[in-house]
Amino acid sequence: MGRVFTLSFVVVWGLFSTAVCGKNLLHNSDFSLSADGTVPGWQQNAQMRAQTLSRTVVDGRACLEILTMSATEKAGRLSQRVPITPGKSYSLTLLLRRDSFVYGTNILVNFYRQGKALSNSQNKTFRSSSWEPLTLVFFNEEADEAEVCIANPNTGTWRITRGRRLQIASASLTEINPADDLQFRNLRPGQNRLRAEVKSPGEYYLWLRTEVKSDDKFTIKTPTGEWTFQGYTPGSGRWVRPILPEFLLPAGEQELILTIPEDIAAQELLLTMDPYFVPEGVPAWLEPGPELPSTKVEPGLERPNGVLPLTVDAAEGAPAIRRGITQGVPFPKGVLRDPQLAAVSGRPSQTARLAAWADGSVKWLQVSTVAAAGEKLELHYGPQSPAGKRPAAGPPLLSRTAEGIRIDTGALQAVIPAAGPVLLQSISVAGRSLAGVQLQLNGASPQGAQELRIEDNGPVRAEVRLSGTFAGVEGFAYTLRVVVYAGCDYLELEPVLRLADGTTGKVNDFSLVLSGVAQLGGKILHRSTEPWQALPAGGWRLDALVKLVLLDGNWQLDTAVKSNESKQNDFPFVLRNSSGALLASGCESLGAVTLAEPSGLVVAVRDFWQNAPKSLQADGTELRIALISEAVDFYTGMARTHNLLLGLGGGTAAAEAFLARPLLLPPAEWTCASGALHSQPLSVQEAAWPLYEQSVERTIAVWQKRTMERSLRDPQFHKNLLFYGETVYSTDSTNNLETALDEGLILQFLRSGRRDWFTFAEACIGHYADVDINHSDSKAAGHIYVHGKFARTATPHRANGHSWFNGTLIYGFFTASRRILEIADQVGRYHSQVLPAWPPQTLIHYWRQPAWQMMCCLQGWDATGNWDYVRGAQAIAEVTRVQRDHIVSLWPYMFAVGIRALREYYETTGDPEARELYLQLFDGYIRMRQRPHDTSFGEHPKEEQMVLGNYPNDRSCCFYDEASQADRLSGQQRYARLLGPDMTLQLEYGINDPTFLWGSADLLRGMRDSGMSFSNRTSTSQDVAFTPVSVPDSPLAVFACPVLAFQFTEEADRDFTVRMYNRPYRKYSGKYRGRAMVTAPDGTLVGHCPIRTDGFRNASITVPRDGQTGVYSVFIALQDYWRWTIQEIRFDLKQGENIISLQPRYDRMLIDAVCIAKPNTFNPFEAAGRNPADYQIIEAESGILPAGYLAFPDLYASQQRAVRKAGATVPMQLKVTVPEAGVYEFFARIWKGGPDLIEVSVNGGEAVNCTQVHDMENNDYTFWSVTTDLDKATVRTAAPEALFKNMTAVFTDGSNLQGGPGFQTAWKFLQKHPLDD
Repeated sequence: MGRVFTLSFVVVWGLFSTAVCGKNLLHNSDFSLSADGTVPGWQQNAQMRAQTLSRTVVDGRACLEILTMSATEKAGRLSQRVPITPGKSYSLTLLLRRDSFVYGTNILVNFYRQGKALSNSQNKTFRSSSWEPLTLVFFNEEADEAEVCIANPNTGTWRITRGRRLQIASASLTEINPADDLQFRNLRPGQNRLRAEVKSPGEYYLWLRTEVKSDDKFTIKTPTGEWTFQGYTPGSGRWVRPILPEFLLPAGEQELILTIPEDIAAQELLLTMDPYFVPEGVPAWLEPGPELPSTKVEPGLERPNGVLPLTVDAAEGAPAIRRGITQGVPFPKGVLRDPQLAAVSGRPSQTARLAAWADGSVKWLQVSTVAAAGEKLELHYGPQSPAGKRPAAGPPLLSRTAEGIRIDTGALQAVIPAAGPVLLQSISVAGRSLAGVQLQLNGASPQGAQELRIEDNGPVRAEVRLSGTFAGVEGFAYTLRVVVYAGCDYLELEPVLRLADGTTGKVNDFSLVLSGVAQLGGKILHRSTEPWQALPAGGWRLDALVKLVLLDGNWQLDTAVKSNESKQNDFPFVLRNSSGALLASGCESLGAVTLAEPSGLVVAVRDFWQNAPKSLQADGTELRIALISEAVDFYTGMARTHNLLLGLGGGTAAAEAFLARPLLLPPAEWTCASGALHSQPLSVQEAAWPLYEQSVERTIAVWQKRTMERSLRDPQFHKNLLFYGETVYSTDSTNNLETALDEGLILQFLRSGRRDWFTFAEACIGHYADVDINHSDSKAAGHIYVHGKFARTATPHRANGHSWFNGTLIYGFFTASRRILEIADQVGRYHSQVLPAWPPQTLIHYWRQPAWQMMCCLQGWDATGNWDYVRGAQAIAEVTRVQRDHIVSLWPYMFAVGIRALREYYETTGDPEARELYLQLFDGYIRMRQRPHDTSFGEHPKEEQMVLGNYPNDRSCCFYDEASQADRLSGQQRYARLLGPDMTLQLEYGINDPTFLWGSADLLRGMRDSGMSFSNRTSTSQDVAFTPVSVPDSPLAVFACPVLAFQFTEEADRDFTVRMYNRPYRKYSGKYRGRAMVTAPDGTLVGHCPIRTDGFRNASITVPRDGQTGVYSVFIALQDYWRWTIQEIRFDLKQGENIISLQPRYDRMLIDAVCIAKPNTFNPFEAAGRNPADYQIIEAESGILPAGYLAFPDLYASQQRAVRKAGATVPMQLKVTVPEAGVYEFFARIWKGGPDLIEVSVNGGEAVNCTQVHDMENNDYTFWSVTTDLDKATVRTAAPEALFKNMTAVFTDGSNLQGGPGFQTAWKFLQKHPLDD
């Protein structure tokens, strides 16, 4: 049962032979070539004619080859128009191969009617470096002609195609005739030999009507392969539709063998070329609503008497005072049906249902009580628990009166008036009073009657929502939530300002004004003047970093983003008295003040300095809290939320406790297993896998640096409060948490309890929920913006593939934020009812667009229970079903988010067809990825253990969770076992993508439940990149080639293994080759192996016990690394001598030679060692080398010498003589171990940047890291990290290395062992 479906794939050579089938509508379908270089029957545009076309044989297959030699702005197109019939379906199949994955070749079908182009074209992209069929099926509604077009990119910058090849073996376009479907009845258990005449060759789709039991497997064998499949929904007479990629049938009489389990009754097998065909009897989707299977109460799930421990967690140094606290606590489905049957033991508490499962049971329980930091509580729940027998509660804290809403906590009384400019009035605590609280925008107050809505009203906690607009200020609206707790002498306020109408609005001042303050003297809390870098990660310590400044009379505190003299944002504050005298100054004011008697006023603004500019100003009997104190521009639908405490109890404890942000945490194991997260991650404590947790920590650290350091501190990015919590994308731009960083952070916090991760998550989600989502009063409310400029003035109504809201909603449930739940309603409405429907049969390549849209619909349901939102999700589920065969051909990230959305639909509805489709899709995708030749995305060949592909799994990491979920939904243990080793390998290489944070922890549970053990390998050493050779005074200088070195100490003699990992700087890397060597303390070579750098690669060397201990050295040396640049750089040269000036920008590049060629004659991938008449090659060392350039020995350079820059400030020069004036192309043969480029000019003209040797990446270099299985053996890299702060990894210079004879040993071995070609 642990085996995964496997596919044996065989390509049939004569599959599309027109001589056999006779139904191919295309002429010259094997792409024969005329003597003049044209392809008969096919049109070639000018861009295609500029390339080199020829006939050749590749892997034994005759084909047309297109060699790109000339960059063109538009793609080269090979096209053919043929007549087609309206109302008919057609199948287009091509057999192709590429030698590069660049953009890929686009296969299009364009439609025409009476010579005019229609808009409904279809397309697919081909990237594979192996021969693969590409099938595109379409239904023709009204066209009378179809144009089959092969569009090959000829790009000259970045994704460069120069020197790259596309091979096309055949093409077939056939009309799909239902009469040609293959039907077989009278099936029996065991082997069924079925013979049929295949009239139309191509890709077929299988339907089997059968009895389905448990996990019985079916097998079908054809002339092209063998497939195993199953159904997942028990029943008799069910249609099973497996997804069998590349299920190809040749023309003519064929034998098929269908094997049926012995105890299964199968009725009919149907094979069709129409992927959209659905036989009669296939169930439709169930109608969303209260009759769905998910709404049925399952007996036995409710727990009669449960106890859940809760811990009050707060920032270090928080005062140990009891205060009101509210938290969302997740519950598994069915466990708690009545939210009132839950209570905190031993103290007043209040509970309510925040969200429900479809069966009505509690999914998220709002728990409110009073507690102090560090306290341990117990939540009792269930009909037989003490919660079911608790005494009658006290009166609610709110009551409606003629004047508005009256608040009485027992300690504090106040009134919320129904109308007027004052939002709160008559606030009193034990004789202290405050006349009123007013909200002002640019000096204007609220106008008319405000909307008052009681959102929570119990004996422990109450919450009121106020909303309205400002007199005389157009476009803006406000929301103010007021929260109070029984026995507490303070109010918690959440004011929100939003641009409700219009595209732009300027805010000069947005303030809460407190009137009738009896005393303005007192104390103010602020940070010490320690530099911000010294603060502990993720927070601050009240006991260490807070000072008290005495106040007397009027005063003003202002905080800004940047001091005039500062080079980075330091968030300065200045505190002055009424005469302007300086009372205090520093950085990062906490924004908290407590006033003396008889006032006793306490104010604390959370994230005060981070959301600068702000101010606190005391004047007369008024205290103004300016939440925005300087001009800030708001744009379409933008909002900003603040949280503050307002009390009359005196002292600093209430402010300190509020700023410490207490949380009420259930055990991580409970939260992770609840299912309320739309995932079932394994908690940190349960997993106990250091390698995984180190990767999580490293990933979050990367994003913390981008957000909480660079984005916060860099004045280029952070300019005011709209930027706090944003990650760096570009100047004035939002990254909108790509990809779903919100979910990754909140999920990792919930599985670990790491408070610093919650702080980070709250900052990011606060920004995202306010700034990246439209909050206008228009139909666009709920639109989630893609990354881009804040200065947006339009809202395109289309799914953009960036509408992740999962993590934001989880945060909303966990914090019991009605603000977030309100936004979720808008998000659900917009994505289900405003966005246009997807055309079912128009292929969607960016499946993340419908996937995230579908999840937004379901999150709207989670927050509201509105079944209309589920209907919107169902429409996308249907598109998923229609395009099932296309989806499995997509990049793992696109596929993973697509089936995750489908899984969430199943969890919401319980519709068995959603589960069946989910599992068939997963099976089909694994079939694709397990093909021996699988390089569908153009990646390099896979390493052992790899399933998804040989590239950084970045966004594809979210596929891992679905492997565990597929096991859970199927009740079988297959895919966690398959994907576990893949993820383990990725962890060893190093992962730092947000999708890893939210898309992998379920697999930990699946691995554990499948009986797998977690790898005990530790994380690798620091990533290291190559430096140029000949670094002065370096022990590495003996190597005349690029080399890396690592060292470690063996304390006791034993056998051990050294593992080396190569990973690309970004997604892509060049293919360089070389050797790895290990030397012993005495210099003996104790092991070696070949290495390569194309994609992820790893190598290992086992060192036997050798009678020595001490320092061992690992050397990784390149032997094949020189590459010609491929950019199309052209210069006008004069007849005779010309001067070429070259200057590398940094010192990381080596230059071997340059080439001057006539246009389109030089192929940089085939130029080594050739010097034909069309171009000439000039050795770099033959040029004029000013001071600061080094000509040095290089074993693998064309003349065994090369040049590098070593501090030069002027260019080197080369002379080239051409026989005639004209345009010539420039290429350089270079190697670089890090970011660098050459500035090239001719005859003193304008310089051009030359950099790229790889078709997808300017910086195609790789990083290496090393680990050993020696206990406590720290691997040292060749340079301290501090030397190269501008890089994500360090470069080697040898300064950390211990010299010895091993360096000479390794170099001598390398010289004697050239690469085996």
